[in-house]
Amino acid sequence: MRLKSIELPGFGCLRDFRADLGAGLNLFYGDNEAGKSTLQQAICAMLYGFHDGERATAAENARHRRYRPWSGLMYRGVLTYDLEDGRGYEVRRDFSTADVSTQLLDSLGFDAAAEFGRGRHGQIPFARKQLGMPRSVFESCAFISQGEIFELSKNAPTEIGDAIAALADSSRRDVSARRAIEKLEAATKRIGRDSARTAELPVARDNLRQKRVELTAADAARAAVAGQAQRLDELQAKRAQLAAQVQRLELACHQEEAVRLRDDLRKLDAAEASLADAIARRDALLGYANVLTVMRDEVISLRAGIKRSSESLVRLCEERETLAESLTEGMRLEYEALQVSVGELSEEQVRSLEAVARGAARAGALIHKGGALIHKGGALIHKSGLWAAVGRVLRAVGRAIASLVRKMLRRSPSATPVGAASGPDGRAPTTLPVVSADEAQALIEKHRRFLTLRPLIDKATGLAKRIDEEEASVGANETQLRALLRTAGIEMASLSAGVEAYADACGKREAYEKAAASAQAAEDRCGAVLAGRRRDEMAVALAEAEARCDAAAGAQQAAQPGERPLPNGVARRDELRRQLQRARDDLHRGELDAEGLETEVRVALERFRPRAEIEEEVAHWEREVARLERARAALTLARETIGEAMTAVYRDFAPAVNSFLSDGIEAATDGRYTRAHVDPATLRISLLLPETGEVLQDPPVSHGTRTLLYVLMRIGLAQHMSAIGEPVPLVLDDPFVDVDSRRLRRMLDYLLKLTDRTQVLLFTKDAEILSWFEENAADGPHRAYVMSDALSPSVL
Repeated sequence: MRLKSIELPGFGCLRDFRADLGAGLNLFYGDNEAGKSTLQQAICAMLYGFHDGERATAAENARHRRYRPWSGLMYRGVLTYDLEDGRGYEVRRDFSTADVSTQLLDSLGFDAAAEFGRGRHGQIPFARKQLGMPRSVFESCAFISQGEIFELSKNAPTEIGDAIAALADSSRRDVSARRAIEKLEAATKRIGRDSARTAELPVARDNLRQKRVELTAADAARAAVAGQAQRLDELQAKRAQLAAQVQRLELACHQEEAVRLRDDLRKLDAAEASLADAIARRDALLGYANVLTVMRDEVISLRAGIKRSSESLVRLCEERETLAESLTEGMRLEYEALQVSVGELSEEQVRSLEAVARGAARAGALIHKGGALIHKGGALIHKSGLWAAVGRVLRAVGRAIASLVRKMLRRSPSATPVGAASGPDGRAPTTLPVVSADEAQALIEKHRRFLTLRPLIDKATGLAKRIDEEEASVGANETQLRALLRTAGIEMASLSAGVEAYADACGKREAYEKAAASAQAAEDRCGAVLAGRRRDEMAVALAEAEARCDAAAGAQQAAQPGERPLPNGVARRDELRRQLQRARDDLHRGELDAEGLETEVRVALERFRPRAEIEEEVAHWEREVARLERARAALTLARETIGEAMTAVYRDFAPAVNSFLSDGIEAATDGRYTRAHVDPATLRISLLLPETGEVLQDPPVSHGTRTLLYVLMRIGLAQHMSAIGEPVPLVLDDPFVDVDSRRLRRMLDYLLKLTDRTQVLLFTKDAEILSWFEENAADGPHRAYVMSDALSPSVL
C-alpha cells in the first residue's frame, strides 16, 4: 500500500490540511504542537476508523472526541492510496457524528464498500482485508514512536529482544505467547490430572459416581410400586406427545417468523433506496450547507425599509415640486430681505409702529393742545383699571406723538425713541429709531408681507429636511444591507441582484436541510426495521427459520383428521398462537397429572429423593466431567499449538531480519559493527565486536546504538509482515533524537535506500534532518513538508 494524498478539513488541531504524498520518503518537519502526532492518528483513523466493534467502548468514544476540530470546522477527511496490484481507492470519512459516515470509492468512482461489508460507526473493514492485519498489528508494524524509544532507554539492552518478541508473536507490547502458555498451564493444573484428588476433574468424577449409586438404589425401591410406575410412564409418554405437538406448533410460528423477516427485508430495501435518494439530493446541495440564514429576516427588513424610504422620498419630492410652483426664487429672496429688515421685530415693536401710523392722522390737533392735554389723558387713563390695556396703547401713542412734536418744534435728532416704555416683563425693550408715519406704515406692510411668506418658507425648509433624512436612511440601510450580503459571501453586481442571490441561497439551504432531514428519517426507518440487527444477521435468521420450516414440513402437512387449513396473514399467526397456547395448557395439565402421580410414588419412597432430581444431578455431573475433559484436552492442544506457532514465528522472523539488521547497523555505524545476529529462540540481539572478533549477547553499547538496533528490528518486523501480504507504509515519529549527527545522516541514507520498496513517512522537529533531506532527497519520489500552525504544510 502506498498513500497518495490526505485531506483534512478539520481534525484535532489540523484545519484545511492537505498533502500529496510521494512514493518514497515523505518528511514532515515542524515544531512541537505543529500537528505531526495528530496527522499520524488521522492516517490510522482514515484507514481503520475509531471503533473496532459493533458496540463503541468508552475509550473509543474518548479518542473520537479527543480529535474533534479545535476550530469548529467539519470533522472529516479524505485519504487516497494505491495497492501493490495497481488498484486505487479513495476513503471518505465524516467523524462529525457517532455514526461516522464512510465511503470507499475505487479508481472509477464507484462505491466499493459492498465488497468488504459495512458495520456500525462507519466500519468498512477494507484496511483489515487489504493489508491482512487488524488495527493493533498495523500500528505495531507500521508505527515507530519516540515514546517507545524513551521507554526502551530506561531498561537494559535485553529488553530490545523482549519487546520485538512480544510484537512478533502477538502484535502487542504488553502480551506475549509465553505469558499465554503460562496461563494455559495454570488452567490445566486447576482442572487436574487423573491422579489428582482435590482438582476439579477428579472431584466431578467422584460426585458422578455417588449420584449414580443413589439413582440405582432409588430404582430398586421403585420396583415395589410397578403399577404406579407404569401409570407414570403412560403420563410421561402423553407428555412427550404433547411436547412434540408444542414443538410442531413452535416450528409453525418459526415459519411465520420467516414471513415477517422477509417483509422486514423488503421494508429495509425500500428504506435504503429512500436513504440513497435523500443522500444524493443532500450531497447535490452540499455547497449551500453553510449559508448564513440567520440574517435573512434582517435582510428582508432592510430591503423593506429601503423600499419605504424610497417611496416616501418620491412623495416628498413631488410635494417639493408642487410647492416650488407657488414659491418662486424671487419670493425666497424677498423673504430673506424681509427677515433681515423686519424679521426681528417683536410684537411690542409692531404695536408701537401701528400706533405711530394711526397717530399721524390726529397729530395736528394734538399739537395745538400741547403737552398738557397729553398728561391729562394719561392721568385719566391711569384712574381706570378696566382700561389698563388701552392705557398702555394710548401711552405709547402719546409718547410717539410727543416725540413727533419735539421733532417738529426743536428739529432735534435725539428725540425719544418709539417703544421706550418698559416691556411686559419689566425690562426695557429693544429700541427703534425715530420714524415717520409713512416709514412706520411701510415697516408694518413689510412685516405683514414677511408673515405671509414665512409659512411657505417653513414648509419648504421642512420638506428639504425630511428629504435629507429619507436619503440618509436609504443610504444607511443600503450600506448595512451590502455589509450583511458580504458577510454571507454573496457576490453582487447590484444590491437587488445580491438580495435575490441571497434569497436563492437561503432557499437552497432550506432544501438542503429538508434533504438532510429526509436522509435522517430514512436512516431512522432503516434503524427501526433493523432494531439493532444487521442485514446479514436478518438474512441468517431468515435462512435458519426457513431451514427449520423445511425440516418440519412433513410433520406440519400431516394434519389431524377434521383439522381445517389455517388462513394466511395475521389470522394464521393468531390461530397458530392459540393452538400453541392450548397445546402448552394440555402439556401443563399432563405435567400436573404426572406430578400428582409422582407425589404418590414419592410418598411410597419417602426416603429417596425424586428420580428426576437425581437424574438431573447425574446429567449435570456427566456434563461437567465431559466439559472438564474437553477443556483439559483443549488447553493441552492450545498450549502445544501456541508453542509451535511461537517457535515458527521466531524461526521465520529471525533469519529474515538477520541480514537486514547486519546491513543496517553496518551502514549506520560506518563499519563500527559489521554483523548482528538475532537468536531464533529468544530474538535477543548479538553483535560481533571487530576488535576481538567475539560475539556478545546483549553487548554494552550506547543508548544511541540501542536506539538504532531497536529501530532496525522494528523496520525488519514491518518488512517481514509486509512480505506476507500487502506492503504497509512505515511511519517514524522522530525516533532518532538520541542519535549523533554522523550516525543520523548514515541512518537516513540507509532509510532512503529502503524507499525503493517501502513508503516512509518521517515526522521530526530536527532541523538537521530537514537539511539532510534538502541535500540528498529533494528530487525523485520524495516529498518534504514544513508544518506550521497546524495549517496545510508548505512543500519544499
